Amino acid sequence: MNAPVNCILYIRFSTKRQETGASRERQLEDCHAYAARQGWNVTRLVEDLGRSAWSGDHLNSGNLGTLANEVRAGEIPAGTIILTEKLDRLSRMESRITRRWMEDMTDAGVLFATVSPGKLYDRDTFGGSRLTDFLEILLGAKAAHDYSENLSDKVTDGWEKKISREKYDLITRKVPGWITVTKEGQRVCNHHAASVVKIYQLAADGLGVRMIAKRLNDDKVPTWGRTSTWDQSNVRFILTSPAAEGDYLSGGANPGRVKNAGVFHPGYYERAVPADLVAKAREKMAGRKLTGGRESGKAVNLFSGLILCDHCGSRMYLRTLPNKSRVYQCSDANQRRGCSHNETFRYDAFEAAALDVVLTRALDDRHFKRPDDSLSLVHQVAAQKKAIADAETLAGSAYAIYLKHPDNPMAEARFEELSAALKTAKASLGPLEEALAKARGWVSPAEHARRVMEIRDAIASPDKVTREAARLKVMDALKGVVAEVRCNAVDTQRGEPERTFSLTLVGGMIGAKFDNAGNVIAEYDLTENLTTVTLPDGTAVDMAAPIRAGMLGGDPKLEATLDAVLRRQEAAASSSSLTGAKA
Repeated sequence: MNAPVNCILYIRFSTKRQETGASRERQLEDCHAYAARQGWNVTRLVEDLGRSAWSGDHLNSGNLGTLANEVRAGEIPAGTIILTEKLDRLSRMESRITRRWMEDMTDAGVLFATVSPGKLYDRDTFGGSRLTDFLEILLGAKAAHDYSENLSDKVTDGWEKKISREKYDLITRKVPGWITVTKEGQRVCNHHAASVVKIYQLAADGLGVRMIAKRLNDDKVPTWGRTSTWDQSNVRFILTSPAAEGDYLSGGANPGRVKNAGVFHPGYYERAVPADLVAKAREKMAGRKLTGGRESGKAVNLFSGLILCDHCGSRMYLRTLPNKSRVYQCSDANQRRGCSHNETFRYDAFEAAALDVVLTRALDDRHFKRPDDSLSLVHQVAAQKKAIADAETLAGSAYAIYLKHPDNPMAEARFEELSAALKTAKASLGPLEEALAKARGWVSPAEHARRVMEIRDAIASPDKVTREAARLKVMDALKGVVAEVRCNAVDTQRGEPERTFSLTLVGGMIGAKFDNAGNVIAEYDLTENLTTVTLPDGTAVDMAAPIRAGMLGGDPKLEATLDAVLRRQEAAASSSSLTGAKA
């Protein structure tokens, strides 16, 4: 009986608005029903929700891109089918790009299938043996691409017609807060323009957006619109807005949403800020040394986006003091937005201590993958296994001949020759399989522990390239397991009020508390209780299910993360025992 064909479902829609509708449910239902009719075994669901296929971004950085990298690395079994509703769910890019991408995937061993029409696309589709299917891909991709082009052009044409009007024709009554529209349709500065000039002046003086927001709130500079206080976002918007110089940019608040948007209408508004001040302020902004966060792209702050103020719940941000030490501070407290706890928390001490608790639990095989090496090694392993099978067949035949003619020296010599070849072939397979395992990140517990320590050391490497590569890898790993970190300025766990960091992992299953010097003052690990206990009456109760349900709420992503953490902890314990035994 043939093994069932494995099938991966791919679901995509373009806009977040569709997420509230029935698009996802319809695609899922149709794909599951089609797979069931074909007798395919659905092993996985891959989704890109709210991602347009027109730009092709989902093929590179989206979940489809991640799947494609796994295919290229040989991690998806050959013969696996990627099933989607229609071809345009995969791509609405130009037909040649769609063809090359699908050809790349089918060359690596996977197949594609669509519910509508019910078609299967494999390597032969692109080899010329099934020209009709090949043309269908090209024409289907072209139709989808043309649809997106036409839709975008219609939106763009509407803006361009408005832009082509006379200078004082009113395009829209929606204007920045420092502009007023007169009865005649002119756009002139109002009293808020002075605040805009002040923001540019502070930026030109070298202040960052956080400090500018703080200064504006301290000086009680009035805001406009729906916000009652100044923050980084509205300050940054003003400092980057072309409207401050009097220019109008098509496409609304997000011109990137339509193709060819971003067309300027110069002089549409009255200029609020002098040109030389704009240039100076933006030059200072570009030259500022960022201290962390995703803007820098260098993972200065490994816990970026995970650290909160325990008093008000707002984000803590990382700042560098004049003595070069780095500290966390509540953003709302710093900008006078309601939180009274503006105490600082030592970042470097916390980072070093927290990594000792988290790193082994966070880093897994995927952080050590070498996809470029994997696919070549997959082919080499397969070829070697075929060579072994052939050698076994030949050796078996030679042995049968030898049994019939035991006195024939040629039969004996041939059998010995083929036996030696079989032994050599088997010996060659081991190193190839070991190399493939390492390329996929699969290593022994002891080797994994060594790798983790290498990454731990590389974080503080004097070599900039080595250090930044390691920190980016660790930052990605931490986001997978760290639930949150809370900073409390008046924690009284040890009696006297002190500043503490409370770190929790995987929905609160694991936790540790650190003082401001990086010392661990409390720890807990609920994973130790995921066992079966015996009650006084002799009843055995499995505690794993209720603890998991209470802490994780049935979230499949958290469940998978917890299972991965448990495997890493077990591997770390195994590695420690091996090291102890050797000692």
